[in-house]
Amino acid sequence: MGLFEEAVPGGVGKPLAVAIGALLVGKMMGGLGSGRQPAQNASGTPEVQYGHGGSNLSGLLDKIAGAGHEQTVQSWLGNGSNQPIEPQALHSALGQTTVAELAQHAGMSEQQLLSELSRVLPGIIDRLTPNGRVPGDSEVAGMLSNRPRS
Repeated sequence: MGLFEEAVPGGVGKPLAVAIGALLVGKMMGGLGSGRQPAQNASGTPEVQYGHGGSNLSGLLDKIAGAGHEQTVQSWLGNGSNQPIEPQALHSALGQTTVAELAQHAGMSEQQLLSELSRVLPGIIDRLTPNGRVPGDSEVAGMLSNRPRS
């Protein structure tokens, strides 16, 4: 059983798996975690950054948390239930350009992509981050391409 099937009851279709792969290990989030100043919260202190700042996954988590969904991201990384994220909130966090590119890459409408991503992303992030540790790009790629052993 692969990561997508383990992480999400009912599995995900191939187009969505392609979009998730592009989002997590492709260049869709390129540079989001590297070379930028940490966001600051209301008290002026830097917000949490996930991972080592240069991976696509840490960039994605930073982007979602920075859009006002830090508690949601923390629930995906921690033990216990994963908080949902609404499609519109995910759209705001990812940005129109990324959403459009992912939808085109997957051959889905933007609305369908966001609906499906909001449904499966919490479980996938939860599975990719055992014990709250955010893996680097090569580890994520290995986890996503890992085939079941016979």
